Parts: sequence; C-alpha cells; structure tokens
Amino acid sequence: MIGSFAKGSVTISDPVDGDGTGPIVTGDEWSKDRSDTTTTWGGTRVRFRMIGGTFKIVVKGRGINLSFVGKGNVTVTGAGTLDDGSYSVNGGDYSPIPGFQFVFPLSATSP
Repeated sequence: MIGSFAKGSVTISDPVDGDGTGPIVTGDEWSKDRSDTTTTWGGTRVRFRMIGGTFKIVVKGRGINLSFVGKGNVTVTGAGTLDDGSYSVNGGDYSPIPGFQFVFPLSATSP
C-alpha cells in the first residue's frame, strides 16, 4: 500500500515484525506510539507505505490518495458528505465512497 494525504493522520498496525518493510512515513509533523506494534503519524503533506506482510492502516483526513496491490480485504468509510471522494477497483469505473463501512476483496490477478 502506498498513500498520502494533504492534512490528517495515519495509524499503522504492523503485528508481525520482519514480514515486510515495516511502516515508512515521511513528511509527518508528529507521531505517537499506541502500542509496540501500532503508531500514529500526522501533519500536512504526509506520505506513507507498507510493502509486504500483514498490516492494518487507518487514514483520516483530507486529500487522501491510496494505492493497493495484493490480496486481502479493503474497508472504506466516508464521512457521509458529498465530497468524500471516489474509488475504483481493477481499472473499473469510479464509484463514490459511501458514508458507511464498505468492504471489498482485493486480489492480485493478471489481466
């Protein structure tokens, strides 16, 4: 997963040490350890990535951009406003992000 946001925070839980890159975060203005495996970073123009392994990422803010490649479940939840943005899966049409929790499977398949 690779992502960025204009203003907000990202919380990354990485429960299995050494099964991927671990969190890589740049541009953050502050960070707070939530536990041994979970940290929150925040600020403006923050970029982050997690490559490989098992992880959970929660992003809250404005101007959020996310890219996923792999296999697993993706959960998106908008704020319930008209400007929550949109999403597309596997090059399909864009749909508005719903104001409720919406889960879809992500699978690494070749076209």
